[in-house]
Amino acid sequence: MFSFWKAKHKTLVQASAAVPIPAPTVLPDATAAAPSILPADAGVLPYYPDLIEELLAEHEAVNALEQRLRRAFMRQDWPRVAKRLQELGTLLRGHILKENVRLYAYLQQVTENEADIETMKHFRRGAKALSQSLLAFFERYQSIDQLPPEQAAAFLTDLDAISQAVHARMQSEEEQLYPLYSGYAVVA
Repeated sequence: MFSFWKAKHKTLVQASAAVPIPAPTVLPDATAAAPSILPADAGVLPYYPDLIEELLAEHEAVNALEQRLRRAFMRQDWPRVAKRLQELGTLLRGHILKENVRLYAYLQQVTENEADIETMKHFRRGAKALSQSLLAFFERYQSIDQLPPEQAAAFLTDLDAISQAVHARMQSEEEQLYPLYSGYAVVA
């Protein structure tokens, strides 16, 4: 169910660094006045003005989904618990991927201030460590509806621990990382 956490993938930034973006192909019958397909600064990651708003909305969605997961667990509605776990895993994976592809990659390309570079590196290392903890959690409970009662009972303790880590992370992102990104806004 949570095999997507295991998938080895390159981020778009890694892929774009490894593979140069080719110039657009102009067909022989095209006119010289044909518009360019790629912007002049192709390969440069853009600043996403709505990114922080999107990430904050995802933080709220994580909180709401976690509460629905807890309620389903308390009712011992195992099919719903399994569904909520899958939804939470998908949401968190997408959130981390979005931060990697849009936020960290952009900051890496524009940041020259050593303190900001260290802040970004600190957050990236933290994201990697949190991802590993999330992977272990989701793997352990991917078949929660088939676990013996004593293992299922440990779920709430483990959920509390992982939730505490996720919430602490979200709070520090909101206080430090997101303002850093906003500070490097490009005015068009």
